[in-house]
Amino acid sequence: MGDNDKTIEFTGATGSLGVIRDRYEIERELGRGGMSVVYLARDRQLANRQVVVKLLLEESSRDDYVRRKFSHEMEALSRIGHPGVVEVLDFGSLPGGKQFLVMQFVPGDNLRKLIHEGGGMSFARVADLVTQICSALAAAHEKDILHRDIKPENIMVKRLPDGREHVVLIDFGIARIKSQDSTGTKIAGSLSYMAPEHFAGQPVAASDQFATAVVAFEMLTGKKPWDGPAMTRFVDPGAAFPPSARGLRAELSEETEAVLVRGLAFKPEDRYPRISDFAEALRKALVPPASSTQEARRPAADGLQMAHVLFMDLIGFSTLPMESQRKYLRELQQVVRACPAFREADEAGNLVSLPTGDGMALAFFGDPTAPARCALEIGAQLRAAPHLRLRMGIHSGPVYRVADINTNSNVAGGGINLAQRVMDAAEDGHILVSKTVADTLIQVGGWGDYLFDLGQRTVKHGVQMHLYNLVSADAGNMTPPSWVGKETLAPPPPKVSSRRNLVYAGAGVALALAAVWGASRTGGIPSIGGAATHGFDYSIWVQKKAVEGKPTPPAFKVSKEMLFEEGHSMAIEVQTLEAGHLYAFNEGLDPGKGRKTIAVLHPREGSSATPAGAIVRIPDQNWFVFDAATGREVVSIVWSKQAAPELEAVRTLPVSPNQNLVVLDTPEAMAPVLAFLSKYESLSSETVNEEARHTEVRSASPVVVRTIKLEHH
Repeated sequence: MGDNDKTIEFTGATGSLGVIRDRYEIERELGRGGMSVVYLARDRQLANRQVVVKLLLEESSRDDYVRRKFSHEMEALSRIGHPGVVEVLDFGSLPGGKQFLVMQFVPGDNLRKLIHEGGGMSFARVADLVTQICSALAAAHEKDILHRDIKPENIMVKRLPDGREHVVLIDFGIARIKSQDSTGTKIAGSLSYMAPEHFAGQPVAASDQFATAVVAFEMLTGKKPWDGPAMTRFVDPGAAFPPSARGLRAELSEETEAVLVRGLAFKPEDRYPRISDFAEALRKALVPPASSTQEARRPAADGLQMAHVLFMDLIGFSTLPMESQRKYLRELQQVVRACPAFREADEAGNLVSLPTGDGMALAFFGDPTAPARCALEIGAQLRAAPHLRLRMGIHSGPVYRVADINTNSNVAGGGINLAQRVMDAAEDGHILVSKTVADTLIQVGGWGDYLFDLGQRTVKHGVQMHLYNLVSADAGNMTPPSWVGKETLAPPPPKVSSRRNLVYAGAGVALALAAVWGASRTGGIPSIGGAATHGFDYSIWVQKKAVEGKPTPPAFKVSKEMLFEEGHSMAIEVQTLEAGHLYAFNEGLDPGKGRKTIAVLHPREGSSATPAGAIVRIPDQNWFVFDAATGREVVSIVWSKQAAPELEAVRTLPVSPNQNLVVLDTPEAMAPVLAFLSKYESLSSETVNEEARHTEVRSASPVVVRTIKLEHH
């Protein structure tokens, strides 16, 4: 069938519209443009989850410009990694050569449907939505990516279960990536939202700010500042001055109009320096703090106050180059500022924010649930930004509100210090809370399902703290910290919910782990599967990229994962505790085929049998070298007392000639390995030995599995 028909045949078609790659079952068409068509589909391999498939039309597939722009969209979405930007899940080509892109499905309405013609949205709603739009665009600009087609049709608004709205930007089809060739005369975008320099073929980051200001103007007044073929505004600064927003909506403040006028300035240098500055200025103009709020922001002269403190830091921060440290902190700040709990407290004057070098501390006043809500909101957003490895701790305690040397609000006292001690007990992805906080949350109601007793922990200066793990289906780390079970545990929490295991099951946790958490309800948390008698130790060797004209820097050893930069080389060193069989697999995305593959890293030849005390290097020769692409490599190490038939069967398959490795590249071939790893992965515990610079993996199971996730950017 042709591209203009209502249906398109795909490879392996079995339904009314067909199936792509025997995986994505097309349900219906969502939209069609001059270059591509968009479908709603279901992912057969992920519980029939709804996804969006974007397919180039046949004529467009023959246009080099269109194909290049389609590739740009794929790369842009892959690089940004922000909860406000639609997530790319897969990509590839059909047998006939048509390119396709699989993306996250965002339920909800586009902003066009929400704008009230002739009236306008509430100020608070506009402030919230524009802040989210700008946060997503700021993340894109951090990656040197311009959207270039911001308009209400490309802004999806999803209603969350608690009634809040969440913005997701879509359609990066004409996005420009700074590192790519941008020569040419084609101007893409929507004229009503286009900045003058964009029309002239020279878009910059401020062009996205201009388009967002047009959208904000339309949200507030129900009308665009310019509509129709008024082309003179692109070349004549006099014709480019926008009409009065207050003339269309009298209750708008002069401050709001001033912000819009600056955002719509003819010259990009006359707009705000960054899009986040525009968002902040508009938010303050639309929702100004009341006089009582301003008074609340002033530090109290003396006297103790009760603060509810959320302390957080980035794991591995000190190992990052200074430029990466600055970038990661800025990304974290954007994530935090986008959280409703943060904005509510900040606008009410019930929040003091403190930088801590490798993170921040947020002291909330009033609502004791605010830091817990904020932590879960942060954790949920970070699912789309896995390179930001965060740990968080929450404690309520007395503090003094004071002024620092610059007369800014500050806090000091035991409440801050103990919140940091709680965080110190957390590991990657954990949100830990003190018993003081847990008791309050349980009494408030509705939080018992998300709190899991970890028992006592000795923190700095010998202080004993009773800690809980805060986990939801979208945030937190279900796995207990490595110290759990090694110290005396306290009694279970005062309220136990029979739905706790469902929270973990909903997050995809193995039943064995859910059973461990279930056991903690009737006593302390036991060792996983009993006494841990089997296992192995592993270290990661890192070789930084040599600078031209200088000697290659010496390799160094770290105890666990870190963030890898372009040009870094890496090898994993495994030491066995007893005789058995050792295997290693690499799960990644094959850019050529556009799909997940599994490569057998060890053993590459010979037997998998390994004696006690053996040191095995993976790869056995050379290094893994990280390129410029952002992504994640997953390496799974398996030790088994006996040879594992499922793994022996795949490691002896023919070697891929291109990679000199056994590579599994079909779902059928990968299924036995993935099932094996999933069966045993949750049965192990690990301890980081910083002195020896290795991680100790232990289990009572005769099969021990450790998955190592390597982030690179």
